[in-house]
Amino acid sequence: MLLAHATMVACEMAQQIGVRALTATAIDDRALAFYVHHGFVQLEPGSRSVVFPLRPNLKPPHTTAR
Repeated sequence: MLLAHATMVACEMAQQIGVRALTATAIDDRALAFYVHHGFVQLEPGSRSVVFPLRPNLKPPHTTAR
């Protein structure tokens, strides 16, 4: 739910002030897989940095509680 809330807020900001992406750094490979599963893109191979590009009127990724 935290990821859904963060992306929802970021999407709202994208419409208001021009935010272009939400970034995160995965703490381990499992977290990296979680982010990628939910639509984040790895910035470069071997990196744990990921980005979720934002566009106006974009809906946040669907997440389920684990």
